[in-house]
This record gives sequence, structure tokens and C-alpha cells, in this order.
Amino acid sequence: MAREFVTKTLVRPQMPNLSEHTICSAALAAWLDGLQAETLRRSGTHPIWKQLAHGFDAGLKMQAQDRFGQEFRSFELKETDELDRAARAVPEYLSQSHGLLNTLRLGTVALDVCAVGGMLYATWLPAWYHLLLLPVAVSATRQAVEVAVTQVVDSGRNRVRHQRETLLVEHLTGPLAKWLGDWPTSSGSTLEKLQQVLGRVPQTIRELSGFVSPPPAPTVPAA
Repeated sequence: MAREFVTKTLVRPQMPNLSEHTICSAALAAWLDGLQAETLRRSGTHPIWKQLAHGFDAGLKMQAQDRFGQEFRSFELKETDELDRAARAVPEYLSQSHGLLNTLRLGTVALDVCAVGGMLYATWLPAWYHLLLLPVAVSATRQAVEVAVTQVVDSGRNRVRHQRETLLVEHLTGPLAKWLGDWPTSSGSTLEKLQQVLGRVPQTIRELSGFVSPPPAPTVPAA
């Protein structure tokens, strides 16, 4: 029993491997449930909240999920293109830059030589333990190179993560929020008719102002 407890304590737990669609769908369902509860609580305070409450009763949640499926397919295609482009960027750049690649290789060898030379200079007189210090010096330089490569990879990973977040806003959450924000004025309700009237009023005012504008003053011929 004690051994099983120690094993469970020391072993890292397995992380759930969920797809982006599953996570986004769960987030959407939770957000819609929260919005529906808010509309029920505020349905008596404003006509828009009342209309949203009726919309949820008439299947607004199902419409939002269908719209989410359409927007997610567009987001998934765009994300796949961006990830493929990011994955090919570094290998293609290195394959085309032979000078940079050779410089990196020579730099690694130069670091090894400098580490070995520094170790011999610090522990000069030759002795048998130098055979043990040489691999240690070379290993230290390789560890430094690995740390530098890790930093570069992490910076690239953070850049790709930021790009994915931007794509998520542009191609999924932004269009979905805009569709839901325009829904009260696009469902055949009185709010839609009011918006159409408000859209026609400025044009009507401009037309009326053209009719009632005074005629231009007659020009007096020069003497």
C-alpha cells in the first residue's frame, strides 16, 4: 500500500488529450448556458433581453451551435495553413542559407575547442585526469548549445501560439459574437423594423433637404 502511494505521488498524472473542437464546443455550451440564465434573469428589464429569452425557447442555442460549426471549419482550415507555413519556415530558411548553417556548425566546433583549451589552461600540467575533464568540457558546450536552441524553439512556439489566438479571434469568436450581437435585429422582430426605419431616416432627410433648399441666386451680368 505504501509503495503504491509513493508511486502515485511521484509519477506525473496523465494529461487529458482533448481536441480543439471539443474544448471550443464545451466552452461555447457553457457560455450559452450562462447567457440563457442571464436572459431569464433580465427578461423583465428590457425588450432585448425578453426577445433573447424567447429566442432561446425557439432554438437560438441550436442556431448558435450550427453557426459555430460553420465558423470552426473556416478557422480550422486557416489554422492548418498557418501551422504548415510555420513548420516549414525554419527548415526552408536553413536549407536556403548554407552560409548560416555552416556558421552554426563551425561555431559549435569552436565552442568545443575553446572549452577544451580553457580547461587545459586552467589545469595545466598534463595529468591522467584530463582524460575525464575533456568529455566534461565538451558536454558543457553542448548543453549551452541545447539551451540556446531551446530558447529559440520556445520563442517560435510562443509566436505560433499568439498567431493561433489571433486566428481564433478573427475567424471564430469574433464572427460568432458579431452574429449573436446582430441576431436581435435580424430575426423579423420589431427591433429589426426599427433598425430599418433608422437606416432610412438619414437618406430621407438628405432627400428632403435637397427639395427645400433655396434656389441659387441669379448672376448679375458684368457692366
